[in-house]
Amino acid sequence: MGWLKKLFGYYEAYHAHGRPLLKYIGIIGALTYVLFYLIRFTKPNPRPFDDLAIRVLVVILFTVLAMKNRWPDKLKKYYFAYSYWALIFCLPFVNVFLSLVRHGGIPSISNCFIALSFLVMLTDWRNTIVMLLIGGGAATLLYRAITPHPAIPMDMVAQLPAYLLILVGGAAFKLSERQIDAEKLRIANSLAGSIAHEMRNPLGQAKMSLESIGQILPANGNAIPAEDISRMRQFVSMGEIAVHRGHQVIDLILGSLKSSTVDRSRFSYLSAAKATRKAVDEYSFVERNVRDDLGNLRDRVTVRVIKDFTFYGDETPYVFVLFNLIKNALYYLGQKSDATIVLTVDDHKVTVRDTGPGIDKEVLAHLFESFMTSGKAGGTGLGLSYCKRTMQTFGGDIHCDSVVGEFTQFTLTFPPLPQTEISEAATALQTPPHSDKRVIPGDLLEGRTVILAEDDELNRLMVGDCLKNWGLNVLEAEGGRQVLAHLNNTPGVDLILMDMNMPGLNGVQTTQAIRSRDWEHQGIFILALSGNSDELDVRNALKAGMNGYVLKNGDMKLLQRKMLEALAATE
Repeated sequence: MGWLKKLFGYYEAYHAHGRPLLKYIGIIGALTYVLFYLIRFTKPNPRPFDDLAIRVLVVILFTVLAMKNRWPDKLKKYYFAYSYWALIFCLPFVNVFLSLVRHGGIPSISNCFIALSFLVMLTDWRNTIVMLLIGGGAATLLYRAITPHPAIPMDMVAQLPAYLLILVGGAAFKLSERQIDAEKLRIANSLAGSIAHEMRNPLGQAKMSLESIGQILPANGNAIPAEDISRMRQFVSMGEIAVHRGHQVIDLILGSLKSSTVDRSRFSYLSAAKATRKAVDEYSFVERNVRDDLGNLRDRVTVRVIKDFTFYGDETPYVFVLFNLIKNALYYLGQKSDATIVLTVDDHKVTVRDTGPGIDKEVLAHLFESFMTSGKAGGTGLGLSYCKRTMQTFGGDIHCDSVVGEFTQFTLTFPPLPQTEISEAATALQTPPHSDKRVIPGDLLEGRTVILAEDDELNRLMVGDCLKNWGLNVLEAEGGRQVLAHLNNTPGVDLILMDMNMPGLNGVQTTQAIRSRDWEHQGIFILALSGNSDELDVRNALKAGMNGYVLKNGDMKLLQRKMLEALAATE
């Protein structure tokens, strides 16, 4: 009985994960058998063989099949077994039996084709064959038992090759569908693994910051010395940077699934040498697929600066491009014990060269295509296509040269900047990182009133505490209707921090309501808060009448700066 259980297991697996095929075939089958009967028996005499009793039974079986959700809980475990035998009776058995009784003919053969086509769609190829043999064999035996002079219609026999073609074609289609599903699962698993790998470094930094703060905190409840408070603030800042970097990594990995380019609104002038060194310094050199006896992997990576240059772009996507190239090179490092990686900065180009095993010419020609991998286990095939899009957004490009057994070199090219831009950029790059030259009063937030619209209680608590520490009067709202109520009842509201997704009235709907009403708050500054960096969300927010857009990624300094800029503009 083991092979029968295995066979039925294939059938159950085919209908697993909530696929509603059986329910839909029940509805279609019940309606079709009724409709075809009415069509056939509205024709003038002579009437064909009257199969009303058989059709009534088929309609009942199909109706019970369609009512899966109404089955009693104690009987649902028998649903698949019922459906198996119901399909055998309703499709191959009934149609083959009626074709034999009617001595063939175009209507009967057409019905058999329809039944076979449905059966191919409703189960795997193994069970399709078994169901056809059981149903067709039982129909033939019954026909011979009740017919005085049984004869197999030759027009039915002539259609057997066509039946076989349908069966083979259906099996091939299902095989390709399974391969697509398996590829989707591989990509999903690889994407999850990629996120987990890239998040290991920022999470480790955040963990280290928390542990350091825990070591500083006194166990006996004594006051914390001023120098320890300063150190704690430093660790908090490090943790915030790590969390912010983690959010960026997630956005970038998920962004690699999209065909959209990098957001140009975040572009600034960057030193290629500094950004390249930063990528190497921040990379987590922990590769599970590289042999343990290769020593410190960081020592195998070198940065050479022949001639630094300035480019216009976004540092985080650039760092992520280098992360991808370093990760790919490290994967193959174990195949050559003396392999090294050298990143070279030289006059509007950055090269990443490794002395690993190299890449075949056939693979090289398609290397930057989406979902293209060169045999790397767990690879999504999305990293290099993302690198290509990013570099083209910067106005440059990326290409690869390789010789099997000798080296692989990726070259990132950047467009030269006009001399006036280079001079301005050089001045900006020499400015200390935390010295903001804009003249915005630091106490501009003191005493102001802000509505914090956020349905998540934890987010509302965290952001609200920061706002209060900055001296703001905070009116909390869990949804859009509370925002409108605050505006009606509270004079002097200065700005609104509006969550995009809230129950009832969401952020866009609430903003539209505010902008459409003729009242004193119609022109109030509204800043969107969202956990999604999708370009469509940004456009929808601005189209609705919001004045700005900030990601909920824990970067409170950015939020503070946006609020200061908004209030300064209204002064």
